[in-house]
Amino acid sequence: MKHQIECLKDRLKQFIQQDAGMIDLITSQIISGFIITDLSDPDVQYISPGFWTSLGFNPDNQSHRSESWLKILDEADQNLLLVQMETQEQIVLRFRRNEGTVEAYKCQI
Repeated sequence: MKHQIECLKDRLKQFIQQDAGMIDLITSQIISGFIITDLSDPDVQYISPGFWTSLGFNPDNQSHRSESWLKILDEADQNLLLVQMETQEQIVLRFRRNEGTVEAYKCQI
């Protein structure tokens, strides 16, 4: 069974590599979004449109800089994020949606 699962994972990886549109499908339909940071300039980031739309924001009105998502991160979770960045574990962060409610997101650091 483990071998079959590994084969399926390999097929999925190949499929994604062959069809660039799969990334758009995954980021818009399967996950809430993602953020990729430029390690040479950590304030510069790619923030997927799905992240913004899942929180009720128009991605076209948002910048690809850390302050754009940090301003909607719950204040109590900002300190948690700083501590957890050292451990590179999964954490739950709370973000304020556009209409004001709070939504929890499971994040991989």
